[in-house]
Amino acid sequence: MNNIMTAKEIETETRLIAKRYAKYGVSYELVKELVLSGINSGFSARASLAGVRLGLGTEYGEHEYFSPQEVAESLG
Repeated sequence: MNNIMTAKEIETETRLIAKRYAKYGVSYELVKELVLSGINSGFSARASLAGVRLGLGTEYGEHEYFSPQEVAESLG
């Protein structure tokens, strides 16, 4: 299985996160900035996306569910 996400996959996931949290005033631009910050800090795209979901879910009291692959990449 290829673990590397394409730019289109990252954008799609970013848009889905932004859509899910739009009711709290979270914009696509903010989610994109957070995801890119994680990637620029050395995390994989998948780990960065999971981290953004975890952070937003915690902040706004939403339940997020993660695949074993997301957990493994996030924990290293």
